[in-house]
Amino acid sequence: MAENTRGFTLLEVVVSITVLALTSVFILQMFVVSDNVNKKARDIDNANMVCMAAVESFKNGTQPYGAFGEYEEFYYDGNWDITGLDAAYMMRVFVNRGDADIYNIETYVYACGPDNTAELASISATRYFGAGTEVNR
Repeated sequence: MAENTRGFTLLEVVVSITVLALTSVFILQMFVVSDNVNKKARDIDNANMVCMAAVESFKNGTQPYGAFGEYEEFYYDGNWDITGLDAAYMMRVFVNRGDADIYNIETYVYACGPDNTAELASISATRYFGAGTEVNR
């Protein structure tokens, strides 16, 4: 009787499928982790952009924020559009007037969650507006 040496045995096929399945699990998990890291990076980038926009409007003298020495809060949804209190993100702006027409602005952006509020970005700046210069409100 002639031996059939062509093809794979059932054991070889089962072992190769097992190795392929285990490898696939780790590769798919890398995609999930990279997606989460990408979302966090986008959030931090958008938070920095919102902070910088607030600081730039302050430096231009067109800062539309509340009374000096008080925090003003702005709320954003998941797409970074301004929304109400049921927001995914919150920006807190604090403007303080120091001596000799020196103004300071502090901006903070937080991710609002049901169980935590994590700071994503914070930027502060100082500007001298000059004697007699009005800061638009």
